[in-house]
Amino acid sequence: MVNKIISINHPTGRLWKAGFEATGFDLEYTIKEGELWKEIDGALLINTLLELNGQKLDTDSDAEKTERVNCILNRDKPVGYNTAPESFRRTILEYIEIKNKNCVIIGAGKVARSIALSLDKEDGKITILNRDLSKAEKLAKEYNCEFGPMSKLADLNDIDILINATNCGLYPNVKECPVPEQLIKADLCFDVIVNPIETKFLKAAKANGCKVVEGYKMFGQQIIVQSELAFDKTPQAYKIYRALRELLKG
Repeated sequence: MVNKIISINHPTGRLWKAGFEATGFDLEYTIKEGELWKEIDGALLINTLLELNGQKLDTDSDAEKTERVNCILNRDKPVGYNTAPESFRRTILEYIEIKNKNCVIIGAGKVARSIALSLDKEDGKITILNRDLSKAEKLAKEYNCEFGPMSKLADLNDIDILINATNCGLYPNVKECPVPEQLIKADLCFDVIVNPIETKFLKAAKANGCKVVEGYKMFGQQIIVQSELAFDKTPQAYKIYRALRELLKG
């Protein structure tokens, strides 16, 4: 077990710090600059967002599949992980089963790739919508699923889980919404955006009678998953959620 966390200096650094402090674990938390993954020793390096691109780094299966690392744990040697797929899975399963559900992902970027992997593992029925149709098609081929332009949302019925995996609506552009508000209809709507807590996408979902899940909960689940990897302990989710909400509201 390690007890040191090193965070790359990034705008989300204060959220990571608040979340890990809320675990109540005895941790040494440091924020540093630069590419540090080759230098860490006996520590968990977070907030890395490292694209593998041929990097000589051992990884877990999720990082290998998505070609992306968001934390690196060094006990005897550095190992890269992508905790986004597992944290998304845990977040959604608190509200609804994924198996055989009709799941629509808005976006086809890096976050969407992690979410698609998670849904595929849980046997969800996936449709990927994106402005750039070629990107949607490329991601859909990986999971043998449906895809289409954003306008296809108007033709889809009986959506169980609708996910905004874009940065549309992220602070300070809080008046933006990735799709027409009247089309945001599903049993459950989830937005990956952490700030603001309630995006225009989620506000529209609520107005349309949908159950909603805020992005900060997936962020909190990443802290839980990374804590389990590094410290062999599972912190209490409600304490992390509370710390994140208080910081975001402040």
